[in-house]
Amino acid sequence: LGAVLYELLTGRPPFKGATTHDTPEQVTSQEPVLPSRLEPKLPRDLETICLKCLQKEPAKRYASAREVADDLRRFLDGEPIQARPVSPVERALRWCRRNPRVASLLAALIVVFMGGFAAVTVLWRVADARGTAARLEKGHADRQRERAEDKVALAWRAVDDMYTKVAEQWLASEPGMTELQHEFLEKALAFYQEFVQEQSNDPQVRFKTAQAYHFMARVHNRLGRPSQAEQEFRQQLALLKELTAEFPGERKYRFDLFHSYLALSPLLVGRDREAEELAQQALALIRELVRDFPDEPLFRDALAHQLGRMGGFLTMGGRLEEAARFHRDGLALARALVAEFPNRREEPYFPRNVEFNLTALGEIHLQLGELAEAEQAYREVLVIAERLADDNPDEPGHRHGLAARLFVLAELLRETGRLDEAEQLCRRALALLEKLQQDFPDIVAYQYTLALAESALGHVHEAAGRRAEAERAFQRSISINEKLATGFPEFLSPMGQLAWLLATCPVERLRDATRAIELSRQLIEQVADGRSHRALLGIALYQAGDWNGCVAALENHLPVPHDPARGCGFFLAMAYWQIGDREKTSQTYDQTIRWLEQVKWPSAELRRFRAEADGLLGLTGNGQ
Repeated sequence: LGAVLYELLTGRPPFKGATTHDTPEQVTSQEPVLPSRLEPKLPRDLETICLKCLQKEPAKRYASAREVADDLRRFLDGEPIQARPVSPVERALRWCRRNPRVASLLAALIVVFMGGFAAVTVLWRVADARGTAARLEKGHADRQRERAEDKVALAWRAVDDMYTKVAEQWLASEPGMTELQHEFLEKALAFYQEFVQEQSNDPQVRFKTAQAYHFMARVHNRLGRPSQAEQEFRQQLALLKELTAEFPGERKYRFDLFHSYLALSPLLVGRDREAEELAQQALALIRELVRDFPDEPLFRDALAHQLGRMGGFLTMGGRLEEAARFHRDGLALARALVAEFPNRREEPYFPRNVEFNLTALGEIHLQLGELAEAEQAYREVLVIAERLADDNPDEPGHRHGLAARLFVLAELLRETGRLDEAEQLCRRALALLEKLQQDFPDIVAYQYTLALAESALGHVHEAAGRRAEAERAFQRSISINEKLATGFPEFLSPMGQLAWLLATCPVERLRDATRAIELSRQLIEQVADGRSHRALLGIALYQAGDWNGCVAALENHLPVPHDPARGCGFFLAMAYWQIGDREKTSQTYDQTIRWLEQVKWPSAELRRFRAEADGLLGLTGNGQ
């Protein structure tokens, strides 16, 4: 923390040798240059805090990051810091800074008293003395105000950067925090909550306030408080709309407004129309920025991403052809950026939007039954992921992305009967993920993706008729998801995957309908819309033999094309059959078949559900 604070205050690190060997030697044998020599206006207390952090003897340093934050808070509030004793004179000066109105009144009384005393002895000097005192007082006040403004700006920069440099890593990481991380984020919240109370017409202060709302919203969302997060994102949005209206030529206000639309959208679960409207506003805004600043590559990269996001909304609504056009436009823009900046390695990394839009196009091709095009897209995505992982061996996220791409392609190969290559890809993915889990045991996403890869391997074994191997792979996936669902209930994906496996696993002895029902109900409680989760509940109720419960959950949930809860219509038809309602059985089955005909390439899972329904209803020949 001392090194970070030193660099924030001075613009250079405290120790920097000519070689990699010189720097550690300086750390152990030399003292850093006093920050005040590099920044003459630097307040003495801030320098003292920084140097205490850099003490070579542990006993002389702060005992914890909390003590550093507390001393910085005292500095901001004008209170004595713990790092050094405060003289009576300094204590009085700090009291004056904390109580400027009272101090000004006392100063005025002293001036009046001294002026009156002087009038008794040298009346003719009163006017001149008062004029001189006023000029001196004004100059002193101006200097004090400038110093105070410099101090606040410097303190804001130091504390803001210290919080965001550390907290940003946690906010971007996966669910699961230590108690210390939780406490740190709470302290960060307190700092920003105090800052946003300040009212100002200064556009820079208002912009900083909008950024503070953004940080607070992300922290609240990370701490499991989505309603507070949504409120703060909306406050950020309102401020940025005002700023962009007042200063339309200021690109940073407009670009931050674009990102605020993106940040709010994921919190609108179950409010698809509002989320899509926000996405459309964001798309219009980023298109304007690209039009007004055509030479700014970051804006073009953001447009490539937003085109892909709009494609995602259209895909969820079943508008696949329209979605594909958005993804193709985003892909073309991303490819052009990669061609223009072939050696770029810093963030944002332009090939990422090539990968993003290609993956989405592959999924659309698959749903349209265009298997060759889907495979071509997935293989190109795999090449990009492999290059990323090879070029960045110290970045675990790239290895994680590569593993995910491997088993996605494996699932396509399984569906088309190429089981040997599918198994090889699954095993490559598992090797990467097992190493990531060993190296980073606290990263939930790596464990969840490992569970998905185990499930993918289980399906490959099942398709090949290797029942024992399939059972072992599915059991490993269930065990990992159970651990995650129990340990990280705020992370819903493992809970949903676990419920699905326990309700529909091809290995029937691994099913646990009671647990699947429990998990489905937990998911419904946590998600406002919960459409797919209600479908999952209905399937689990059917597997538990609760036919009426299944009907209650599913009768208003017949599938639409490309619905994520596909296949529930077959279970509803079977539930009607079980309770003896033959008319509704026939209606539901026929409606589900008509829906299925719109799915150009039904998965092996869908074919399995249909085969089960055909067997129960006494139909023949359509289940494969």
